[in-house]
Amino acid sequence: MHQHRITLLLTTLVASCAAGTAETDRFVQNLTLPTGQMIVVTEGEFEPRSVGSYSVRLYSAANPRFPMDDFQAGLVQARDGYLDRTVLADIDGDQHKEVIVIAKYQPLPRLTLTARFMHADTGENTADQNWGANPLLGYGSRVQDFGNFTGQGVAATVDLFGLNASWMLYHNLYVDLTILLRNKNSTDDTRDLTTNVFGVGLRMNIWNQNLDF
Repeated sequence: MHQHRITLLLTTLVASCAAGTAETDRFVQNLTLPTGQMIVVTEGEFEPRSVGSYSVRLYSAANPRFPMDDFQAGLVQARDGYLDRTVLADIDGDQHKEVIVIAKYQPLPRLTLTARFMHADTGENTADQNWGANPLLGYGSRVQDFGNFTGQGVAATVDLFGLNASWMLYHNLYVDLTILLRNKNSTDDTRDLTTNVFGVGLRMNIWNQNLDF
């Protein structure tokens, strides 16, 4: 059976011309994982919104009164742009949600770009072996009780790149371009899959919803 794992999407963006803001305006968001653990994503303290760093920290949250008193792991990455949001999504189909951090930058007053990249290592069932990839299969059909690990079965890697570009024609009127590239490379060549999605549209005064996560 699959063990829970966390894949951190580290989105690296280039320069931004947005002005810095006060410390109280920096991005801070908490997420609770299905395991009960807590993820905290923040922009760097006392840094401008347009450039600096961001951190992703994991806490056990074993004590509900003090959920952040047991730090477990974390990382800090550079950023050129500002954090937009943090979401939980099952990006590799293993029924476990990964942590995805999405950032944006605005090189021109009328142009906003949102880019994201994800890499995941996963495993799939074979025709006659249940390695835990499909939660709808009966529990009694599992291959083994011990020695299980994330990615067991037919190993595969999944890479996803997405880019959204929005150009403001007039106030609250945008032309949107969307590119989504997804590639799965499996040890079983018959399971390899490449998906490319391209879109263009006209949007007026509504939020541009991503279709991947």
